[in-house]
Amino acid sequence: MLNHVNGWLEALRVGAHTGRLSCPTFLKPYHLVTLALMLKRENARWLELSEEIETYALRMGLWAAAGITPPYEMTENPTQNKFLPVAPLENSADILSVAKNLTQLVYQHNLGLEAFASVETMLMELIENTYKHARVQNKLHGLVCAQSWPKGNLAQIVFADTGIGIKSSLQENPLLQDLLSQANACQLACQLGVTSKPNAHSGYGLALTKDLMRQSAGSMIVISNNEGFYLQGNQEKPFHAPAWQGTLIILEWPIQQALDVGAVYANWPLPEGFELDDFN
Repeated sequence: MLNHVNGWLEALRVGAHTGRLSCPTFLKPYHLVTLALMLKRENARWLELSEEIETYALRMGLWAAAGITPPYEMTENPTQNKFLPVAPLENSADILSVAKNLTQLVYQHNLGLEAFASVETMLMELIENTYKHARVQNKLHGLVCAQSWPKGNLAQIVFADTGIGIKSSLQENPLLQDLLSQANACQLACQLGVTSKPNAHSGYGLALTKDLMRQSAGSMIVISNNEGFYLQGNQEKPFHAPAWQGTLIILEWPIQQALDVGAVYANWPLPEGFELDDFN
């Protein structure tokens, strides 16, 4: 997946300058959110896609998210909890609404209530981060999109914003200044307790997500500006990424695999200043 994502971001960079973009014949959520944000950032007024992907992109809300008039209006059909169209996080109420819809999309009823709570906790952390870090003053709200393929036992959820990025955010914490001059900021941000606000009992959202993806043999990509972090099962690595202004997070995992937040917390050391109730 990593090669496909990097190739797509490079294609977006070129497309932003030329006005032409070669799209794949099979779109995933990460294509949609990044394309929508690029189009809105560039103040695009029109978008034309090939017939084979146009209908799907319309159903997934691409034109609406990009602020462009769609080629035609599509009748809404029941989603059967298989996808979440591109959703902007315009206000705090959207956080709860999107979290609820995402949880229903990826949660499998045979996995029990503990798995439900684990999915909900992970998603709330990521949605709140995307909302807070977006450049709302420019109407470039953070975007979320998801698709599940039940027959393939797979789900992908994507969070993207065009904010200041992970490194600039972490630089607000004076304790991280020296470390950031040497470390990959995306990899660093996925470590427990790393935060731009050291006195706010934060710094576990990405760490929790990373451990849940590892637990489920899933994959996680975090890209911010030219830095990236990739997790696939038990393997992880930092990498140099095609430029993405802001932060892009892509999660993909087998949805029949239960996520267990309690097991992750049990393996964590208790950070200084935290109490067990902080993770409930």
